[in-house]
Amino acid sequence: MFTNAQETQINDAHFFAANSMSFNASEDVARRKKMMLNNIACSALYNAQERFDPPKCEENTRVGLLGAIRTWIEDRSSTSARLQCITGSAGMGKSALVQTTAERCEPAGLVAATFFFSASDPERDNLQHFIPTIAYQIALSNTSDPALGNCVFRAVDRDPSVFKRSIECQLEELILKPLRETFPQGYDQLFFLPSFPYLICIDGLDECVDRKSQTQLLRILSTTFIDDRLPFKILLASRPERPLQIAILGDSGYMKRKSPGYKPQRLRRLGGYQNLFAGRISHHRSGKRRFSCKD
Repeated sequence: MFTNAQETQINDAHFFAANSMSFNASEDVARRKKMMLNNIACSALYNAQERFDPPKCEENTRVGLLGAIRTWIEDRSSTSARLQCITGSAGMGKSALVQTTAERCEPAGLVAATFFFSASDPERDNLQHFIPTIAYQIALSNTSDPALGNCVFRAVDRDPSVFKRSIECQLEELILKPLRETFPQGYDQLFFLPSFPYLICIDGLDECVDRKSQTQLLRILSTTFIDDRLPFKILLASRPERPLQIAILGDSGYMKRKSPGYKPQRLRRLGGYQNLFAGRISHHRSGKRRFSCKD
């Protein structure tokens, strides 16, 4: 210490050897990750072990529809819709479309997070674990820059009780604040960075057993993710239950009204149509089943 120093005087000082200090940054991050991992719904991820052999589109089926979804995902223009909604009755293949899309977009580094609701799984039939699960995946998704993820994990360290708070509070603490802290100059440009994963897939909103929770989540997607232009695109699939009817499918849907250029486009060859604002892709049965994939 102080090699070759001359005429140096230090009073009332205490010195510690750095290699003897117990603090280890990587261990600290690992501890925070584990704390968060204990409060997410692992079974809700598209590649979760609990969902082994999930429904997906067979090879060379729904090629046009999957292509339309992928085109929307890859459109990073400022006018591109931030929400795409796939709706239809049971057995129409909604989950298969979302699963196949997630699997194909993951290798391209596009997927930020996924959440597959299920009425038969108490970990994913409600909103209790929704925001922590989405935030955890966002934190790990950008492997080229861990700054955002580190902010998310520090938020858990600051207030471990965040997992018991309201979904709005969780959204603020686990997603919005980390975005603002990591990008104080604004995060709107993140959406245009090729290295930033931005696709969030949400399947089976109708499997969230409480309709009030369905409405609550749709409101959050509308007022925060869309209105505040968070740097994400959301692919949402659900049966056309009343909360979705009120938000998107009805003529006066509050999410639909945010698009002055609402123009449905027929996808006749695919047996449905696509609303390029709210992003509805709605499938209607017309006699026999057209697609070799199941919900």
